[in-house]
Amino acid sequence: MKKSTFWLVVILLAAVPAAVAEGLSVPAPQCVPEFVIEPDGTHIAAPGFATAISPGDPALPFKDIYVILPPKADPLSIRVTLRGDVRQVVSCHPEIAPAPPIVTMAGGNKIEDWGRGKRISGGRNVLVYGADAFYPAANVEVTEVGRLRKWRIATVRYYPFRYNPAAHVLEQTKGGRIVLSLRESGSFTSDYSSAQLADNVFADKVASLASNYAEAEAWYSAARLTASSPSQPSGNGTATYVILTTSDVVSGSSKLQQFVNHKIGRGFSVEVVTQQQWGGGTGDSAANNIRAYLAANYVSKGIKYVLLIGNPNPTTGDVPMKMLWPRYAYDTYREAPSDYYYADLTGNWDLNGNGYYGEKDGDFGVGGVDRLPEVIVGRIPFYGDFTALDSILQKIIDYESGTTNKAWVRNALLSMKPSDDNTPGYHLGEAIKSAAVIPAGMTATRVYENNYGLNPAPEYVPCNYSNVLSAWQQHAGFHFWWTHGSDTLAADVFTTGNCQYLDDAYPSFTFQCSCLNGKPENSSNLGFALLKQGAIATDSASRVSWYYPGETLFTNTDSNAGMTYQYALKLIKDHLPCGDAHFGMMVQVPNTIWMNHCVFNLYGDPSVQYPAAPVISHVPLRNTDVTTSPYLVVADVSSTAPLTQSSPMLRWSTAPIGGFQDVQMSKIAQTTYVAFIPPQPYNTTVYYYIEAADVTGLGSTYPSGAPNSLLSFQVVQDLVPPVITHTPLPDTGDRYGPYHVTATVTDDMPIAVVRLYYNVNGSPWQTAEMAPQGNNVYSADIPGPTNFGDTISYYFTATDASLNANTSRLPSPTGCFSFRIAHKVCVAVFNSSSNPPYFVGGNTNAWSEVSSIIDSDPERRFQVTVLTDL
Repeated sequence: MKKSTFWLVVILLAAVPAAVAEGLSVPAPQCVPEFVIEPDGTHIAAPGFATAISPGDPALPFKDIYVILPPKADPLSIRVTLRGDVRQVVSCHPEIAPAPPIVTMAGGNKIEDWGRGKRISGGRNVLVYGADAFYPAANVEVTEVGRLRKWRIATVRYYPFRYNPAAHVLEQTKGGRIVLSLRESGSFTSDYSSAQLADNVFADKVASLASNYAEAEAWYSAARLTASSPSQPSGNGTATYVILTTSDVVSGSSKLQQFVNHKIGRGFSVEVVTQQQWGGGTGDSAANNIRAYLAANYVSKGIKYVLLIGNPNPTTGDVPMKMLWPRYAYDTYREAPSDYYYADLTGNWDLNGNGYYGEKDGDFGVGGVDRLPEVIVGRIPFYGDFTALDSILQKIIDYESGTTNKAWVRNALLSMKPSDDNTPGYHLGEAIKSAAVIPAGMTATRVYENNYGLNPAPEYVPCNYSNVLSAWQQHAGFHFWWTHGSDTLAADVFTTGNCQYLDDAYPSFTFQCSCLNGKPENSSNLGFALLKQGAIATDSASRVSWYYPGETLFTNTDSNAGMTYQYALKLIKDHLPCGDAHFGMMVQVPNTIWMNHCVFNLYGDPSVQYPAAPVISHVPLRNTDVTTSPYLVVADVSSTAPLTQSSPMLRWSTAPIGGFQDVQMSKIAQTTYVAFIPPQPYNTTVYYYIEAADVTGLGSTYPSGAPNSLLSFQVVQDLVPPVITHTPLPDTGDRYGPYHVTATVTDDMPIAVVRLYYNVNGSPWQTAEMAPQGNNVYSADIPGPTNFGDTISYYFTATDASLNANTSRLPSPTGCFSFRIAHKVCVAVFNSSSNPPYFVGGNTNAWSEVSSIIDSDPERRFQVTVLTDL
């Protein structure tokens, strides 16, 4: 065998600690990619990541992350970097496939849009595919900075891959932290009144949306103490539900006051606002007056929901949609009547001041449109027909009062018509069925064009007007469809004329994934026609909507099909009110097709959700050694209808069967209830469960099998300390930190506190209280930065909540764990016989794997590069 010569290049980078700017950091999301080779190139799919961002450019995975900023953050100062990550570069053949164009249909013609400023050839933007440069330029970027009520929030887009088309190499990054550096400016406190800083209306939404809520909550709580401007309350009390309409509607409707009383009975504080309060007008002037009123009052009145009742025509309506211009820079399909304008109340929708609101190219940026809703908006269109309006109001009252608590509510109708030869549509139906319907314990009725080899086969084939009507007449709580459309029809699915054949006693939630179904200028539009007969709430498009041809994955896309999927998840699986599901959908998907965000609007009461039994959440009581004080039982009970006067009820006994004592639980917060079990002597076992029922007759227990399945705890003396387990941290090349430490702590008593003690190079011990993460896991961070060669030592203590305060230590009884900040070594193997050389493989601190790569080739064509101190 011919002996080969290897080139060994060792690059030593100076081990000087990098200066780390003050800033926020969140962990980079984990990406688990799957590579699929198709005729148009290599596709990368990754759960939780989107790929279609810019038609014609490489379709690489990305994920949007929401990060809360400090109250006084200067949004113009924000910079974002990725630190502490590990990168790998590999040869990529065939090349990364391009993202497809967005497509709509108009007049039977297929319209493709590749975006502006590109040179498309063979479906590829040659300005990118012909460049010897990585795309995108950076792994992280800030795409939006805005507000959600009091919370300042930045949207960070993370790309785990970058691609150089000319060199045919793909770079992947793993791990690390996304770091935002910023300045704080005292001038920004003028944005906050004390009422704003005390506003927690959407705190739950922010908590589920943002990556750093646990940390940021304290910033906004502390900020209340230094609010620079006074509160300016207005009105005559808190109104969480505002009905914004006209005096003609108030005087002409025979059901509006009954509807108001119904909402009050459901726990809302309701205020009816007419043009005398919000300013009146028609068309654009009325739209601006409506938004100005809401912006001035949403904090002081505590507004959560807004129901608009009036004529929605954006030109002549008295309670109009706002005419937005998401595609103003284009020649066609430029405008979109929208109610989104009334939801985002802190952004400037005409940032460039040209009089055209909501432009994608001109009205986004610091201070502009931010997409984050301050209020949840729905509407009942009113075209002068009081009979129709009163019927809709009565239907909502009946729906929420329990007349619809039947099995049909838990059936989802899925009607999917092919959009083109490459987009059969049924994938959307199957995705909704598997991700939303089945997890919610519901059934699906599918109407598809073909069987497509599915097992079980769809219930109706093909997808046409007759089959959809037949399926709908069997009743369904939900109807999601995907097809082309116009003002009054969804092609081969449904028409305005067919609404008369639906029984309005069985109304459905609909998402109409079609063009123009909600066009407000046409009083016969299909969205409103269904709201009058056949639906409890409809989500439909006021103009054309756009999709990606060939789309089969819908988890993170703002195509019209992707929005349908997200709405179904939030409405069914998450059991959100339809308005919360609508705007949750808008925020959940990335903003790549802005027009789709503008055109879809909700017709109906935004606070309505499908009926379900009360949901009881409770942390079971642990064993205790207390014999002199009662035992506090806390439960969270949420319900779609008011609870009965005797609910929720705590039932307890000292015997596993029978003898239960009833204690009615007391409400201490919106959905939080408490009750006490009397103190018991040592060696007693207490059995208990919680029961709740609503006024519609739906009930539930916790645990779900009670009284056959019960919770229990023992009253016993405790002398045993908690047990701590931990997997020691390995040496690391990350000199930035922080270093995340977890431990599992178990005990038969509640845990009072878990502490982490740490030092660097034998310095005095520092202490951090570890936070519970669930499942007995506690975590804390050891802060960075550090230097190469440093040794970090640490140990744990845990104390239970017994009278003896039993405490354990790990390691026990003395000693500590430790890890070093070591030089990072990466070995890269290149094929040196090609021109240019291409990357074959590599690993960190793994010489054996590199040797196997070298030894696998008898001609020894490789060059090895060793990188340290990365």
